[in-house]
Amino acid sequence: MSIKVEMFIKLPYIIKLNEEKDYRFSFQFNEFEMFDLEMRFNDENNEDIYKAEYPPCSCSNIRIEAIYKNCNYLDYEKRTTFRGDKNINEFIVELPFKETNNIFNVVNKKLEKILSYLRNKSNMFWIEQPPIRPISYCFGNEIEFNFYSPNTKLFKCVKEIKQYTDYYMISDSLEKISNVDNDIFNGFKDDGVEEKFNLYLSKAEKSLYERSYEDFIIYCSIAVEAFIRRYIGKLEPKDDIIFNRISVSNYDYLDQYYNVLLKYIKGKSLIELDENAFYHLKRMYKLRNAIMHNGIVDESALKKAGLNKLDFKECKNILDSAKKSFLIISKL
Repeated sequence: MSIKVEMFIKLPYIIKLNEEKDYRFSFQFNEFEMFDLEMRFNDENNEDIYKAEYPPCSCSNIRIEAIYKNCNYLDYEKRTTFRGDKNINEFIVELPFKETNNIFNVVNKKLEKILSYLRNKSNMFWIEQPPIRPISYCFGNEIEFNFYSPNTKLFKCVKEIKQYTDYYMISDSLEKISNVDNDIFNGFKDDGVEEKFNLYLSKAEKSLYERSYEDFIIYCSIAVEAFIRRYIGKLEPKDDIIFNRISVSNYDYLDQYYNVLLKYIKGKSLIELDENAFYHLKRMYKLRNAIMHNGIVDESALKKAGLNKLDFKECKNILDSAKKSFLIISKL
């Protein structure tokens, strides 16, 4: 037997939609008989949306309706309640915390894959996994949920949602953003692992637009290192004495991987491919060292990096250089 779970989740960001309507997507997962995700259009006239200003064609509330296979609703206490039409009842299952937490963990993993795919497909770099945990029964703020018998017909409920919008996310100046449409999840598969450099590059870009420049440096440096280590790792020649000696030489990772090892394996170093991009990443690496060793980017660290201040323009140059480096190296 199985059990149905319904979750209403308030996102700490918006998702851009192609049309002013709710979008519903169905996913196939082995652990679920069904797994539907609904992106709910922020309609100010909609009863279940708190009266607030939202950008056009946006979603900041999602709903999950899923039937989980590995839990028998008959094993637990149930109570009858009414929602919507008072002539139609539903059976809410009183699930213990341990079982609730187990189901949340499985839903979390699936939602993380869905949102990761959406982030990469749409270039909405700010999308990340919202913190959903069954640790509180104070509903209506971040998440609301219930469990039901699998054949329960669910209706939309009325609830108050507070506004939370980061306005850099709705700027028309952002380039190459693909809004959610009916085909956005074409190609989605429940397999594989997201490349870590993509994940941290998105975190870096989000930090940039939030003006958290030191966070940006940390995340971007992780992305730069994760990309090249994975790239070189796939091409690493077996039992190559020269490669092995270079790999353990006392270089910083930027020179060691982007110049020396890349040159040895592909015949071109980053400094040869794009000197400007390399020097922006070199600056980033010096700032990263300052944060790791001293906890801050102080005047001395800025001077070593050849900067007067760490600002949006310099960080954007670093981000663009990282993206450009990944692209040109991938094409070698």
